[in-house]
Amino acid sequence: WELDKLVSKVKEFVYLLADMTPDQLDDLSVEEIKTFLHEQVRNAYDMKEAEVNAIRAELMRDAERFFILQQIDTLWREHLQQMDALRESVGLRGYGQKDPLIEYKTEGYELFLDMMTDIRRNVVYSLFQFQPQPAMQVSPEMV
Repeated sequence: WELDKLVSKVKEFVYLLADMTPDQLDDLSVEEIKTFLHEQVRNAYDMKEAEVNAIRAELMRDAERFFILQQIDTLWREHLQQMDALRESVGLRGYGQKDPLIEYKTEGYELFLDMMTDIRRNVVYSLFQFQPQPAMQVSPEMV
């Protein structure tokens, strides 16, 4: 395992875990590493949720909803474009003695799984990078 790269990637997604070091994972098995990282990320998420909800109650739920819908909207459009391109390219595979329909289904499913992975990754990244600012109160003198 390249623990340096793993820890670096975790820090990239979850800045609240900036003090994590590869030494913390050295003597752990794969399952223990998964459990450790899950606990650390869960704790970081709880801290982030408390920080965000201190600004306004339920703001984290609103942010989650927003980021999920935003990513689904963006990545679904990209997925549809990829499926159109796949439909055009898969027809040529009939010349290679491959069933175009099976090729389309198989590759389309892989593209769909990739899209779902991208949605999850982007939502998690966005939630941890989210830095809401308290709303400024507008006083009568400012108007």
